[in-house]
Amino acid sequence: MESGRMPHEDDPRVESYLEILESALLDCYLSCHEEDALVEMADSLGLSRRLLDEIHHDYLRSMARVAVADGVVTDDERADLIQVAELLGLSADRVDAALAMASARSACAEFALAAGDVLCLTGSMRRRRSEWEAELAQRGIEVGSLTRRTRLLVAADPDSATGKARKARKYGIPIINEDALSRLLGARTSGE
Repeated sequence: MESGRMPHEDDPRVESYLEILESALLDCYLSCHEEDALVEMADSLGLSRRLLDEIHHDYLRSMARVAVADGVVTDDERADLIQVAELLGLSADRVDAALAMASARSACAEFALAAGDVLCLTGSMRRRRSEWEAELAQRGIEVGSLTRRTRLLVAADPDSATGKARKARKYGIPIINEDALSRLLGARTSGE
């Protein structure tokens, strides 16, 4: 698994530590010399145990994003993630959590609204329905009733057991909350 695509923090101390960490984990093995170099680097940079834990968790999440990027996590990639988690002092359940988070982000990043899409709004939302309808119409997105053609159900409570929510689940239509709709609209919609 590639590690060269791991994101680096703005903090130069973290970047210095990550350079050594990436180099050391290139073969998914930490020799005694590499462990000593990492401890020495962390100590000389004044990185706290808490910050190191955050760095290690971020590193694992970054590896998970790389593994998920092509849409398939192979057995070898999973084994690498588990091995790296162990080397970083993280439990194996962190691998599953990192993969789940990476998969969710990947799915969210791939989803885009386009002019002509139909959304259904349901429930009491913080923003007035008329405001949502105006913004969506401005983008060429229609607000309508829930049918098989509906691209998305926006619900005040995505866990709702209302008729619309049950119908959306039956049709395989994603159900999101108002905040998620704001994020989707904040991203470029396809066709803009």
